[in-house]
Amino acid sequence: MTSRGASRPERAGHGDRAQPPRRLLGMMVGTSCDGVSACLLESRGLGLERQIRVLQVKEKAFPPDLRAALFRLYPPHRFSARRLLTLHLEVGRFLGEVARELMATQGLAWGQVDLVAFQGPILYHDPKAGQLELGEPALVAEATGAVTVCRLRAADAAAGGQGAPLSPYVDYLLFRHPTEGRAVQNLGGIANVTPLWAGLSQDQVTAFDTGPANMVIDGVVSLLTDGRETFDRDGRRAAQGRVDQAFLEELLEHPYFRQAPPKTTGREDFGMPYAQRLVAEGRARGLGDDDLVATATALTAESIAQAYGRFVFPRGPIHRVILGGGGVRNSTLVAMLTAALAREAAQHGQPAPVVERHADHGLPDEGREAITWAILADEGIHGRPANLPSVTGARHRARLGQVAWPPPTPGKLA
Repeated sequence: MTSRGASRPERAGHGDRAQPPRRLLGMMVGTSCDGVSACLLESRGLGLERQIRVLQVKEKAFPPDLRAALFRLYPPHRFSARRLLTLHLEVGRFLGEVARELMATQGLAWGQVDLVAFQGPILYHDPKAGQLELGEPALVAEATGAVTVCRLRAADAAAGGQGAPLSPYVDYLLFRHPTEGRAVQNLGGIANVTPLWAGLSQDQVTAFDTGPANMVIDGVVSLLTDGRETFDRDGRRAAQGRVDQAFLEELLEHPYFRQAPPKTTGREDFGMPYAQRLVAEGRARGLGDDDLVATATALTAESIAQAYGRFVFPRGPIHRVILGGGGVRNSTLVAMLTAALAREAAQHGQPAPVVERHADHGLPDEGREAITWAILADEGIHGRPANLPSVTGARHRARLGQVAWPPPTPGKLA
């Protein structure tokens, strides 16, 4: 994984140009848990007046031993309290290392970033209770000299919300449009959508997880290759395979897909046990390896498109779908999704939406969630609520994040 240079400034209001910009650093470990996506940005203003400029994006894979150890924590595995603590600290040190490396690319020393925000690996997510997240924030604050904010989902969950999705607040800031319907579609481990119908007000925003994006595809590829491959690079396997339509229709009967928003999902529904069942059933049907990957890819595309058909298009046209997340690099998935969205739109008498990427709007495709986390945490530090009860089901707005303070002077890093 490599770092990439700055994009052009992106509008989110006018901001206060008289104030110096704040340096924010966001880091996101997505549900695929293959590594960290990090972003360094400058920001002025708050809320609808916020203005950002992306300075640098970096992706860094987990060391193989750390990634394997994390996957041994996911259900249905069992582990000791000591093992949980060890990995909580190890993830924190790794995140601190990623942050320092990103700062160094911009010539920034310890203490020269105003805020670091991160989401570590989500070990377990219960929509009715909360999430268990790994990564010790005090170690990140020690490494960077920055106020460090984590566990952004907890305040929303405490207010009765599902703690997710939180990105719609930032989606609205960056992508709202007075006359054009837009949908911001994330293709991470789990797929989620923020529909922004034309002229929508902030308190009218809805969003939800549609189901799997890369999670099932990655799991199937890993199983078929005994872990030698962890994803379908550029969708090559899926492109060579054949989708089993009968099997796909059975997979699309999963009850989550018909459940009405607000809703969220994760590994509990679509993790490795689900991928194992998919592979076993596919092999019983005589499917080859590439056919299995193609069918898993079609599951992602069709479940997203059907979610638009059930919950998005009936409320109004969507002229533009803006893709972000690692799935944008899977050209087969993007092609399947584009075709499926066009078909669903036609069934509602609407034109096919234009399918674009975040990069078409001046933002990095893979850094979307890292940028989001930095902005959400910055809002919270400045006393502003940034959850949307219309999205999460919370009883009220909430300031997001729990804070670890940096030491007054740099210490000797381990």
